[in-house]
Amino acid sequence: MRLVLIVIYLILIMPITGLWRAEGSNVLLDPERVCESKHRKSRRLSGKLADICKNDTSLMHEIHRGISLGFRECENQFRHNMWNCSWTIKRSMRRILAKDTRETAFVHAITAAGITYAVTKACTMGDLLECSCQKHSKKEHSTYTIHADQDDKWKWGGCDDNVNFGVRKSKDFLDARLRKKSDIKTLVRLHNNGAGRLAVKQFMRMECKCHGLSGSCTTKTCWMKLPPFSEVGARLKEHFDGATKVIASNDGHSFMPDDATIKKPTKGDLVYTEDSDDFCEPNAKTGSLGTHGRECNITSSGVDGCSLMCCKRGQSHSRVEVKRNCHCSFKWCCEVTCSTCIDNQDVYTCK
Repeated sequence: MRLVLIVIYLILIMPITGLWRAEGSNVLLDPERVCESKHRKSRRLSGKLADICKNDTSLMHEIHRGISLGFRECENQFRHNMWNCSWTIKRSMRRILAKDTRETAFVHAITAAGITYAVTKACTMGDLLECSCQKHSKKEHSTYTIHADQDDKWKWGGCDDNVNFGVRKSKDFLDARLRKKSDIKTLVRLHNNGAGRLAVKQFMRMECKCHGLSGSCTTKTCWMKLPPFSEVGARLKEHFDGATKVIASNDGHSFMPDDATIKKPTKGDLVYTEDSDDFCEPNAKTGSLGTHGRECNITSSGVDGCSLMCCKRGQSHSRVEVKRNCHCSFKWCCEVTCSTCIDNQDVYTCK
């Protein structure tokens, strides 16, 4: 009898658990599936997310673009790390997203930032009918003017990049279904999503255009512009390096550092609840791809060094030929001719 009950339990519960895990990862790895009709019944789309799926095909396109932007920047920031954010290997990334490590925290933050960035840029370019560039607000700019020149010959003008719209739509897509939950994993994910959006909004930069006779700059018109996304990624990578491990608070609606001596994380910090794997060896259960065959830097003592990257297994050495342009010359008018030189380059890969 007990065996029968266990079998029934597994039949009923496992698909639900599998769906929950798949849902959490599919939002980032397969964003278009969120709006497919065959998934709507199980996910009960409603409110702002339902509106995006039903009415905003152009917005969904920008959301998809933003998620890809985030993952590409993730690969860029971690290209020299043992975990290199190989998001195109979806089976591995699904396992990473099913956990709650600092790597998961970075993925959630950078993709939330990517959506914010892509949607904001689409507004400025006029690619979305429901928004345009953002009008100036003294309240908004009170946090930005510290970056401005101290002279009084400039004024607000033109049109700001509409980061508020980008933030709002990133929230609608990523956070809407999580708001009613209060478990620690949900609270952590919402926090990291917000940290990613803040990394875009908080560091908007002022761009100015000069006005005056004969090219002089008697006055300047200035507006707020998105920072390069690589700077957003670098800032979040710094927060990754200093991420805080947290546990649930007694109130059931917040979290706190698991070490009482560590200060409470700010809105811009990244947080996690599970320790990371070492990523040395392939492991299908954890999503680790291992570091066998990865290129390493024989002269470095950092994360890209052969000692750390290869987990003390040793490395192989080879020499490869690298072609480059050389002996270039300019011919009037207007041609540059170059020869092709071949250099030998030492390459070290982990065993």
